[in-house]
Amino acid sequence: MKAVLRQTILALLAVAGVYGALAVTAFFVHPRDLGRPVAWNNQISDKILFDRAGLHHRGRRVILFGASNMLALDRDLVAAALDGQAVVHSMVAPASNIGQIRSAIDVVFEELSPAELKDTVLVMGLWYGSFLDDRTRWNDGPNGIDTEKLKYAMLYRQRPTGRVVPTLPPSLFPQAGAVLLPLRVLYAARKRLIGGVQSAAFETPRDAEDVELRHRTQLEIMAGVMHHPEGEILDEQFRMLSDLLRRISASGAKVLLIDLSIPRWHSQATPYFPTYQRKKAPIFAEAAALPGVHVVDWQGIDDDDLFIDTTHQVTSSFPMWVEKLKADLRKTGLVP
Repeated sequence: MKAVLRQTILALLAVAGVYGALAVTAFFVHPRDLGRPVAWNNQISDKILFDRAGLHHRGRRVILFGASNMLALDRDLVAAALDGQAVVHSMVAPASNIGQIRSAIDVVFEELSPAELKDTVLVMGLWYGSFLDDRTRWNDGPNGIDTEKLKYAMLYRQRPTGRVVPTLPPSLFPQAGAVLLPLRVLYAARKRLIGGVQSAAFETPRDAEDVELRHRTQLEIMAGVMHHPEGEILDEQFRMLSDLLRRISASGAKVLLIDLSIPRWHSQATPYFPTYQRKKAPIFAEAAALPGVHVVDWQGIDDDDLFIDTTHQVTSSFPMWVEKLKADLRKTGLVP
């Protein structure tokens, strides 16, 4: 009996020793942001869980949310344009609908204190694709951000309602991240080997020489992504946005909601755009009446030459979009 107990103890010590060695190695090889501004860079990774320290700083913070067509508001360009008036963070995540944007904003609410939230501006870029219902967009499963959260069961759990909430206090996440470093490195290596599902579902081919054929192909792909026939967009995400904006307003945080443009050829050809225009109107009007919430309309900036496909802006136009954001932040008083 004593021999069995001894062998068991030795085996456990060996496992602990191996894990400890892996943890030490992982500490030096795993990338960490260590207090720099948050920059997800349109990628879903464990930065969502463990690289949040950069959200804590003195002064105003501006945080960008949305799908890949928000990459035109490049974090570094926006930070340079604001010239020290705010620290800029990007929590842009691929193919985000309102549900995934809400999951990203949940991270902010988990991390920041009530006092810090009052000095926070959430910039949300939306278009009709932002309102694709969760069931269609995520195939009846959790969204990409929630899937990353649930990867580590000790940190998050999923309620019967579907909402994903912390199991541990987020203040303990740095310690948990250190304990989990070997697993995190293995997950990251696996993602590099097999390829993560990171590309935005809304991206469409851009290499067809015939413009009419390219547009037709892109519209067919968009119709497949949106799934519902004849331009139907369900009410689910509009209701979710309304609830989310009321929650943010009540917290004292500020919102700049940008009604993003798409190229003119796209808005004139798709049946989803008129549906979006009709359904958004009462929601955006209600939002504009909330304390701290500002709605700005960029739909008029829709020259086809500004876009490379159905939604994504040409790189050369990025400075123009950044200057537009800067002007709107100052016009609304959200940034001095």
